[in-house]
Amino acid sequence: MTPAMRIERTRRNFTDESNRYDAKRERLVRCARELAERGNAAKVSVTDVTSEMGITRGLFYYYFGGKNELNESIVESYVQDLMINVNGAVTGSVNREEAVHALVYHVHDWLFDEAGNKRPIWHVLDEMHLVDFARGRVAEELADFIIRQNLLAKYGKSDDTALYEHAHFVAMGIIGECRARTAKSIDMVSDAACAALRYRKRRNPSADEGI
Repeated sequence: MTPAMRIERTRRNFTDESNRYDAKRERLVRCARELAERGNAAKVSVTDVTSEMGITRGLFYYYFGGKNELNESIVESYVQDLMINVNGAVTGSVNREEAVHALVYHVHDWLFDEAGNKRPIWHVLDEMHLVDFARGRVAEELADFIIRQNLLAKYGKSDDTALYEHAHFVAMGIIGECRARTAKSIDMVSDAACAALRYRKRRNPSADEGI
């Protein structure tokens, strides 16, 4: 199939009214992400994306307000991929510690391959200057996940805000350690995360509700 034929087929599929809005938007994000992962992520333009997809700039701006929104959506796609894997892994865990270990390993695998090499996400985030934004979004998602899966020990009467702040603090620690360590020492990160999730200063020891 020639490039012109491929572009025409993509254009027909993309403009098919039977496709949902979200699905079309996701295709644009995935296309931009693939272009960014090839190198020079910061230089990927709206024109590059529309040319690759075989659509007009006007149609692009129907889905995105501009390049910044597209870039942030690329980050969100990375975060979504991570959380899908984390959900799948932790669901099959038999206890809290196994669940935390699975969570930490998947954060590590999100950033490194089996050989310990950095995945394309590294240069994409660096070149787009969205490392802090990505870390913030992952921490938010992990904190929510920790709360939902009851991975955080509860002592006494703790309100939701306090529990979330604790979970968010641990999530930030996991992200930071996974960025700095190799797979050989990732067990240490997992053990530290388990300990941090178990720990909470007791205001009322007699009302201990945790594990």
